[in-house]
Amino acid sequence: MACFSEGTGPMIFIDPLYSNTPSGVQTSKNRFLTSAATVDSAQDANPSTTENADSTSSTNVTDFEALLNPLLVPNQEGVISEEQLFASLLVERITALKGQEAGAEFKSLLEDQKTKMTSSKNGYIPYEEAARTALREYAASGKLSAEEVEQVHSQAFGAAQLDDNLDVLFDDLGSESDLTKAVSDKSAAIASAKAIMNQYDAGSLTATIRSFELAFDSSGLALINPYYKSVNNYSSSDIGEDPLKNPGPDLAAGSVTYKTPQAISDNMRTSTWEFLWKPIGENSKKLVVLPRAGLGYDVESVVLKDKNGKVIEEGTHYDAADGSPHPDSARKFNFTKPGSAYQKNLLCEVTMTNGAKVIFDIPNPGSRYEQSRSS
Repeated sequence: MACFSEGTGPMIFIDPLYSNTPSGVQTSKNRFLTSAATVDSAQDANPSTTENADSTSSTNVTDFEALLNPLLVPNQEGVISEEQLFASLLVERITALKGQEAGAEFKSLLEDQKTKMTSSKNGYIPYEEAARTALREYAASGKLSAEEVEQVHSQAFGAAQLDDNLDVLFDDLGSESDLTKAVSDKSAAIASAKAIMNQYDAGSLTATIRSFELAFDSSGLALINPYYKSVNNYSSSDIGEDPLKNPGPDLAAGSVTYKTPQAISDNMRTSTWEFLWKPIGENSKKLVVLPRAGLGYDVESVVLKDKNGKVIEEGTHYDAADGSPHPDSARKFNFTKPGSAYQKNLLCEVTMTNGAKVIFDIPNPGSRYEQSRSS
């Protein structure tokens, strides 16, 4: 999962632990960090994630490695991703907190979700979504309190970071220059996670709260990058006097430039849009656009136009990982070229089945863009 933004923004403090990761951890030098409030810091984190630190004493080095090793299977390149590490660390946290039997039960739920979500086309596993879905299922059984869910979830999220973007978990897909790829060899990843967990358990570092509730939308679907606040989020207050125009925040990262009356009705203003422009798709290595529409309205088409409105290309629709329909979820539209192959200053027109249109301004098609849901 990923974020988008170009240019410069407010820098955030990064704990030395993250800037001195063990040898073998691959990091991106140009990650854009936008939230000064989401940092793993003992100074301003909510203490609720460590109030049970004594009861969550980490497994020793041998147990920690023995537990994670079979869970972390490197890809063909011999590396693992942040998402994969996050899922495995949830098993470790529950084991450390509740014991081996509880850990084994959660692991079984996790494996079930991974199996269900594995793409039949290419074998891709959405580890982050599978892990959160399994954790929600386990918590629903009453075996973890709400506070314990927040604790294990926040700590696993923090310890799974392999790059300098601490607000997002990335997968292992993409080229070496892909900013949405965060990987490491297994031994380095385990060492990094262990070092962070030791600090959590000792109380010398507090995990930033990552609200588990906010990781899902109102319909129960997992959200894309729930803790990353895009720099061009908009809300109803952004709607101008002209009901057909909404310039939104005028940022280098792009903006919503136009919404039809249907798209700016009272029901459509609050939390309906998520938009992801991915210049290099995991499988096709070409442009992929994933818009999500809510309130029962489905996305009908995604069309690229030049700045004068001339149609360049219409995307080919694709639903879920297994090709099946996925109501109220991000729909996938494939294009024939990588994003960088398209001309600059594109307009990306998203049309819903109720006729509403939203046009996104894409200054540099070779960059990654995301519009998160407004709150």
